[in-house]
Amino acid sequence: MNQKILAFEAKHRKKNPPTLSAGDTVRVHQLIKEGEKERVQIFEGLVIAQQHGGSMAGSYTVRKIGADNIAIERTFPIHLPTIIKVERIKTAGTRRSKLYFLRERASGGIKLKGEKRASDMWEEPMAEAELEKIKKEQEAQAAAKEEQRQKEEQELEKKFEQARHHGDAGQASPVPNGTEAKSTHDRSTQDAGGSSGDAGGEPPQK
Repeated sequence: MNQKILAFEAKHRKKNPPTLSAGDTVRVHQLIKEGEKERVQIFEGLVIAQQHGGSMAGSYTVRKIGADNIAIERTFPIHLPTIIKVERIKTAGTRRSKLYFLRERASGGIKLKGEKRASDMWEEPMAEAELEKIKKEQEAQAAAKEEQRQKEEQELEKKFEQARHHGDAGQASPVPNGTEAKSTHDRSTQDAGGSSGDAGGEPPQK
């Protein structure tokens, strides 16, 4: 049984697990799968507790202040496979291993003594390849959307041209202008006058 447990731990243990302490401000990069798509979600906040050290059961709790000063806490297992990168951007020396007292304080006024910037990072070997894969998928999706948009625009333009062509073809034939109408009227009058003269003139000589 112990051999099976050890084999399981060896298979799922991270190659480069984060070593965090209460008082660290971190960014946790986690892969989120939505159907057939994947994206990276970043959760940034203050580490208020760590449990069970770096063992397979180890975890750390991160607290952040969201919109409307609403606090959000998430507990991440240290060896969770979907966590591909952890960044420590600030650190503060604290005497307590648990900072649960921060839950009772005003959200906007929390500042730890001795806080300073840090630039530590723990990243899994596959993280860069996974991030590059997601980036390419997102670029392909964006290109497909742009292609679809252009296709729809072309279809609309085609329908507009067809509608305009049918509208032009359905218009009435042009009416003769005034000169042509007058000329036609004059010829009709002359023909009528000639006929009247012949009818009212002298009869032909014998």
